[in-house]
Amino acid sequence: MNSSRRRFLSATAASAAGLALRAHAQSDYPSKAISLDIGYPPGGTSDVLSRALGALVSKSLGQPVVIENRPGAGGVVAMTQIAKSAPDGYTIGYVSNAFFTVTPALTPLPFDPMQQLEPVAFVGTNVNVLAVHPDLPVRTIPEFIAYAKAHPDMNYGSSGAATGNHISTEYMLNFLGLRAVHVPYKGSAPAVLDLTAGRVQFMVDSGLMNQARAGKVRPIAIFENGKSVDGFPQLPTMASAIPNWRAPEWYNFIVVPAHTPAPVKDRLAQAFRLATGDAELVARMRANSYELSAMTQDALRARLDSETVWMTDLLRKADIKIS
Repeated sequence: MNSSRRRFLSATAASAAGLALRAHAQSDYPSKAISLDIGYPPGGTSDVLSRALGALVSKSLGQPVVIENRPGAGGVVAMTQIAKSAPDGYTIGYVSNAFFTVTPALTPLPFDPMQQLEPVAFVGTNVNVLAVHPDLPVRTIPEFIAYAKAHPDMNYGSSGAATGNHISTEYMLNFLGLRAVHVPYKGSAPAVLDLTAGRVQFMVDSGLMNQARAGKVRPIAIFENGKSVDGFPQLPTMASAIPNWRAPEWYNFIVVPAHTPAPVKDRLAQAFRLATGDAELVARMRANSYELSAMTQDALRARLDSETVWMTDLLRKADIKIS
């Protein structure tokens, strides 16, 4: 046998062995702990939900799901970690659609989310609420608008620049011709704390209802049309008082690095689909203004593509920028 023939057979055997090893690894998935990275600090809705989902997914997969909080830059820190991780299903991320549809249009990124991350499992949708500190003499949408016009130096908190609640608040301010001072935080939890302390005067977020029940903040309206919050049946939507209102919707999903094998993605999708259907967790999150639901990977990708076009146009028309 000549040397070229031997090299060919050796390469073919090595390739076949590599394929066999990868196939075995996929069929054996998961065989160790999974890291679920989120771009927010402990305490907020995303953190609480991620931990609850992680516990349910761990039971389904038979391996620990370890939550890694990597706050900073509106999710950029956490998602960069995911994008550069091995595509083997052991490092996954919890992310908002804002990171795909808003962040790339407002700030330079070290990678392309659409090319280097793959959505595998839909989690659910935020029901955002406009709330104020109780000291503000406002209880209705018209009263809030009138007060904001008279006090353009009010501060509002967000979970970070280019995050969903930042964009939602800027949408409202531009739509209504209002002004306010943006105070970005590394996650919604510290922003909510400052709202309850009066260091910021208002906020748009889905993690405010426990504070509202305790009387620490006053809910004014539900931001998105067609939504409701358990325990606050009379809370109106912004659309009920403002003609042509169309606020952005924010939702969350699980991502993996691009080129993660299909069997691994399918295994994760199945586990998260079961978790988001857990009746106890559904009721718990609904009480905290969050709606768990499911969506296929293809439908989610198509929705992101469509919303990116709409959001880019919205950002341009509203002249929303990161200062």
